Amino acid sequence: MAAIAGACRAEARRFVDYVESNGSQYIDLGIPAKSGLRITTRMSWTATGDSTYIGAQKNRSTKIGPVVLKTSQWALGYGGNTVFLSDVSPTAGQVYDLISVLSNGTQTLTVDGGIVLSQNEQTAYVTDINLYLFAQNHYTELYQYSKARCYSLKIETNSVDGAWILARDLHPIASAAGGALYDFVTGET
Repeated sequence: MAAIAGACRAEARRFVDYVESNGSQYIDLGIPAKSGLRITTRMSWTATGDSTYIGAQKNRSTKIGPVVLKTSQWALGYGGNTVFLSDVSPTAGQVYDLISVLSNGTQTLTVDGGIVLSQNEQTAYVTDINLYLFAQNHYTELYQYSKARCYSLKIETNSVDGAWILARDLHPIASAAGGALYDFVTGET
């Protein structure tokens, strides 16, 4: 249950293929979980089962889960105690390119160019807590840790005029802690 962290100087960073969680680590992405997010990631599960790749839940009525596995199927968590299930199951070890859109009126999960899940919940949600990678951030506790690899991750937020704004552009690097994500937007790990 340790945070994957890696403070390293910019001149010392070394990019690697992926950062991996064995089911007991997480990364605080520093982005509040709310409606109006588009997540683009290249990832793979190293084991399947109920787990969260990216997510946060304030309480039973406010959940944002852009990439979730439920009963070993692709799923989205959005709004209340609702998890939208697809009829498609991922395979452990296979690398996937995902786009998850969670906006008021549109929630979709696209896997390798094909939409596997599409919903139209009409309510906007704000959790006031940050999204976590490799676990569900639930205020005072973490759960649904995932066993997965992250090869790249972009997070975009929706502006007032509806345009997407790049908030994070994360790429794996080696660090003294073993692994971290370098953000090309902020210049930080």
